[in-house]
Amino acid sequence: MPTENRSSNTEMVSVPREAVEQAAELLQEYNKCSIARELRAALAKPAEQHQAEPVAWRGVNELGDIVTEWIDGAPPEAMVDLCGNPASFASLELAYTNADPGEVERLRADLARMQANYADALKASRGLWQDRDRMEKQLAERDALLRDLLNCNTGFKMRQRIEAALSASAEPQVKS
Repeated sequence: MPTENRSSNTEMVSVPREAVEQAAELLQEYNKCSIARELRAALAKPAEQHQAEPVAWRGVNELGDIVTEWIDGAPPEAMVDLCGNPASFASLELAYTNADPGEVERLRADLARMQANYADALKASRGLWQDRDRMEKQLAERDALLRDLLNCNTGFKMRQRIEAALSASAEPQVKS
């Protein structure tokens, strides 16, 4: 049956991604592979977003510092300061109502990388805290042994060394 190019069969609609993914899985199960492949190919493409005029902008200087608040509308062709003198910025940040798909993908990749780095740092810090706790426990056990030894009948020099070690462990020293 020939397909006619009417608006009724070429209109675009918004459908939740999960619903399309489920439909593709069902079609795959019922051996409708070509339709399932078409749906998966459509899902693989980034959503098309049209970039319009910017809705706001702000100036950035050579050091990367933001030097203006957000200003509504597109930036003017020629920049002037409050006295009418020519002004320029190292760069402008533009805000759009619809994000650029490439920028969205870059930000998602940055977020994924930062989340992975955070997870690694969290894992490493847990190990450091466990090491610290283990060392504190060892130090407390050593101090308890020294106190027990101090209470025994020990020689004068040994007693002085133990007292010095105990007083040193009571006052944490900062390493430089």
